[in-house]
Amino acid sequence: MATTAGLIAFDPKAKSFQPRSELNTRVLYDLVRDGTDLIIPGNQLQVLRGDRSILLDGPEDGSRSFLALIPKSSPNQLFVSSTSGLLVYQRGLSAETPWEYIGKAPNTDKKGIDFILDLGNGNLFLSSTAGLIILSQGALGLETVNLNKIKTKSFDVDNSITTYSMVDGEFFIFDGEKMQKYSEEEKFVTAEEFSAVESELFDFNQHKSGLVWYQSKDLKKHLLTRNSDGKYVKDEKPNAIAPYLSQVDFIDEDSIMWFGSPRGLIRYDPKKENQLAKEFFTLIRRIETKTDTLPLIGYGRVKGVAIEERKENSYRFEFAAPFFEDEKKTTYQTYLEGFEGDWVDWNENKFKEYTNLSPGTYTFKVRAKAFTGRISEEAGYSFVVLAPWYATWWAYSLYAFFLFALIATIVKWRSQQLKSENRRLEEKVELRTSELEKSLNDLKSTQSQLIQSEKMASLGELTAGIAHEIQNPLNFVNNFSELSNELIDELNEELDKGGIEEARAISTDIKQNLSKINHHGKRADAIVKGMLEHSRKSAGEKVAIDLNALADEYLRLSYHGLRAKDKSFNADFELDLDPSLPKVEVIPQDIGRVLLNLINNSFYAVNERSRKDLPGFQNLENLEHFKPLVTISTKNLGDRIEISVSDNGPGIPNAIKEKIFQPFFTTKPPGSGTGLGLSLSYDIVKAHGGELTVESQDYDGIHSGNTGTVFYILLPIL
Repeated sequence: MATTAGLIAFDPKAKSFQPRSELNTRVLYDLVRDGTDLIIPGNQLQVLRGDRSILLDGPEDGSRSFLALIPKSSPNQLFVSSTSGLLVYQRGLSAETPWEYIGKAPNTDKKGIDFILDLGNGNLFLSSTAGLIILSQGALGLETVNLNKIKTKSFDVDNSITTYSMVDGEFFIFDGEKMQKYSEEEKFVTAEEFSAVESELFDFNQHKSGLVWYQSKDLKKHLLTRNSDGKYVKDEKPNAIAPYLSQVDFIDEDSIMWFGSPRGLIRYDPKKENQLAKEFFTLIRRIETKTDTLPLIGYGRVKGVAIEERKENSYRFEFAAPFFEDEKKTTYQTYLEGFEGDWVDWNENKFKEYTNLSPGTYTFKVRAKAFTGRISEEAGYSFVVLAPWYATWWAYSLYAFFLFALIATIVKWRSQQLKSENRRLEEKVELRTSELEKSLNDLKSTQSQLIQSEKMASLGELTAGIAHEIQNPLNFVNNFSELSNELIDELNEELDKGGIEEARAISTDIKQNLSKINHHGKRADAIVKGMLEHSRKSAGEKVAIDLNALADEYLRLSYHGLRAKDKSFNADFELDLDPSLPKVEVIPQDIGRVLLNLINNSFYAVNERSRKDLPGFQNLENLEHFKPLVTISTKNLGDRIEISVSDNGPGIPNAIKEKIFQPFFTTKPPGSGTGLGLSLSYDIVKAHGGELTVESQDYDGIHSGNTGTVFYILLPIL
């Protein structure tokens, strides 16, 4: 054997390999058998013949040889790779000169050759420091070597990452990314044969026995087999040879395979590969509980064993597999049916523990997997974990009896409590019902009184307005009556004096006064008749009326009513009435009450703003130029009539705008309002099928005059 420690040989007597220290070989990479001779390349190229060493000539440049090759097509030729090129030898003619040095192959001088391979038909593959070289000289047979006939062809290949091998008579190279092969056209082309494993391939080779294998990037070795498409795929069948395959191999006369590796010399007998087909099984060696070791039939391999009932709920299983080849690499997998959902992951543990198992039926299973990937037969043990006495059927029956008795007692006691509580609740309900009925009656009475009060307030304001409205024509009647009475006295005096002309002039004045008295009397009569016209109908009866006239009348009544109560009150009012307004059937008293309420609120708002001592308005610009104004307008919208009451008062704050139609809500001082005016107005308009809405801009500290409120009454035209 050629080793890093030199040449060693097997000693049959000592039955061990012994170094041949008499040979100066140092590190060796190759040995070539030539009949009974042994060619040894190294620091000196020599032939070992029996116990005698014969040194061969070579270049005088001190080159060191690595590998030697005798081509099958040229048995009289010897090629030796060296640090200075490819050395060519020819078989010598004498026993003292086994091989004669011819020279270096063309184009290899001063090129380190580290690999040499026979491609057949006189072609060699050389791996050199300058790249890949294909050497061709043809099949010489026994002819004499002629260096001039040797031809070489170089290929630019990075030898630091490229691997090479002959596989099934074809030469393949792999550069770390893609596989190529040498074609008949004397060039390298893409090879598809290794595409199935190309992505994980690191190195590859074909053993002398014909086995094709590769080493993956994770440094694991795998056998390859060729499929019907001619591609090499991983051989998934279990085998024991894959871990030991190497680039250095040898088959002896007994077909024993030898592999040289950093781990030493590996001997593999392929005839024993069938040992993998032998029976392979797993045994349960021991089962323990917290208090006992259980008897086991056939180490768990016997089928049909009766299930054993046990009180213990904690178990420890120990197991092993009698597969003694690389036993340390054997892994195990367990599964407890009734507890686990599936087999656990493969691991090296030879025991498994389970604690606090619930009552039930369980089957423990275990199996082993050898380093070859073969899985053993299963071993199993079935058992039943019995429930403790407090979890048995008779214990549960007893629990159910006591529970039923307890529930019956609680239900009976609770039923009595509920009946008693029900009686008390009924008494409380009756008492609360009577109190609520009394409160409801009081509330209805109070509500009626408030509504009546609101109506009386409206009536008072209406009466005050009527009185103030009639007062003017009555003043004229009184004044002209007194004046006429004085004129009659003057007339009598003139008649007594005989002043006929003067008497006629006085009588003319009296006639004019009487005409004026009649005019103002008719005016007062018209006012009274107008009010009677709107009030003589019974409540709840709708009448077709002129809303323009109703708005005009209640605007004046409101104004005069406020003037009658407060002599300092003063405000302007305007009418913007649509002449195309049709008559609408409404209850005049109710709509009049709505208009009067809205107009009164508008006059109240503008009067409040005109007061300079009003909180929040002291700093308003141009307040001295403020003119209180209330405007009533009507519009014909086609299917509806719109009546709007607007003012330029202080406006309604947004915070209370949503509350103004709520009953009893008012912003007026105590005693100045009931809070029912807008609420009743809203209900009246709704009862007529209409809508009452509001838009307002209140004083926000920025606007000095752009404030005010508009109420809109929308009534349908039927």
